[in-house]
Amino acid sequence: MNLSKKLLQSLKVVAVTLAFSLLFLSQNAIAQISIPPIIRMFDVPIEGGSFKVDVPAKIESNARVGSAIVSLPKGESGVINNIVITGPDGSREFGCSDIKVQNGTDLIKTCGGPAYLKAGKTTYKAKGSGFSSERTVELGIDLSITPSRAFDPNV
Repeated sequence: MNLSKKLLQSLKVVAVTLAFSLLFLSQNAIAQISIPPIIRMFDVPIEGGSFKVDVPAKIESNARVGSAIVSLPKGESGVINNIVITGPDGSREFGCSDIKVQNGTDLIKTCGGPAYLKAGKTTYKAKGSGFSSERTVELGIDLSITPSRAFDPNV
């Protein structure tokens, strides 16, 4: 009987130790998962079925843009004629043209991204057409950005 009590006590200690280990390992694992922040880059009015945007920005540190999701009212669609992101040294860091878009279109995926942006002054230029000309609507772009030390697609 004494042996069974000791065995039961030992099993309780092992179970509690295992439970705490899993709890702490889970928290560490969760802490190491980095979910990219979603940033609303801009909202631009589409008037008369088209838009044009030229937005300067400052990128605080090298960054990887994994997605750029278009936000449009339900049923709205059109064409982004071109997108160009120019980095601080004047070089083109990302761009593509003639993209048919609707709500939820991922510009990075459609253009063969991701985009790697260098820290410093950056300019985003885009033009679009073929949207509804009957009303003014807003086109938004939500970016998923993660810091990047190097411009390596595997980082």
